[in-house]
Amino acid sequence: QRRVRGNASLPMGMVPTILWTAVWLAVCHTYLGYRGIRASNAGSEDVLNVNLCHAIVAAMVGVWSLVRPGTTVWADPMFGQDIFVQHAGQITVGYCLVDLWLVGISVGRSMFQYAIFHTIILFAFGLYLMNGTGVAGVAIGMAGEVCVLGIHANRLGDRHGLWKSRFGMYVTLEICTTSAMVLCKIIGLGWVAARGCMAVYQLGPGHDWILTLQAAMCAIAALMNLNICKPWLLDAFADACTMIELWSAQCSKKPEP
Repeated sequence: QRRVRGNASLPMGMVPTILWTAVWLAVCHTYLGYRGIRASNAGSEDVLNVNLCHAIVAAMVGVWSLVRPGTTVWADPMFGQDIFVQHAGQITVGYCLVDLWLVGISVGRSMFQYAIFHTIILFAFGLYLMNGTGVAGVAIGMAGEVCVLGIHANRLGDRHGLWKSRFGMYVTLEICTTSAMVLCKIIGLGWVAARGCMAVYQLGPGHDWILTLQAAMCAIAALMNLNICKPWLLDAFADACTMIELWSAQCSKKPEP
């Protein structure tokens, strides 16, 4: 089996990536200007609000890249060529460059784990744009931003006190967010890692070191997400049980005569 590069050449792929970097830089400065602060004075909340802008775009693009007619993600997850996913990768690489710059000059070590995750994403998506392999990892990774949207919604709802009077809405959001995390960032990336390992085994580990690295990164990402998701699953289960108990108590109340 021969790998065919379908992402043109690196210089051609860099042009839209640079343009998207400029777009996300403009979004970042627009938000900071609205807040009336400099990038060096941005806090973790500001970083997350800029991240929300990307999560909205990435979630829509990622989900569409998986379900749109003619997608090659499912048929050939490692060697398939999909121009739409290529554009999706350029969007996120451009964002990660701006995001890591903002974290580096503002909050620094207080968002170290966040920066590590986005460095991994930048590296993985950059390898896809350079080598043309790992299309499914990019598509599923971006579709996984649906769970990031849930995290942001939970963050904003908690900040505005929305969940104090709407516990049922909070539990529903928590279950949906956890389900998206399990489906995309654990099962999805685990499937990509397995297919990548099969390709590496068939071709030989020395045939394409980038493909080997991509398979390893997908496996590591899936395991890291599994470790993150464990308390989420426990919390979602406990909150769901609490919600069922509340509903049962309300239903068992006899109406007053």
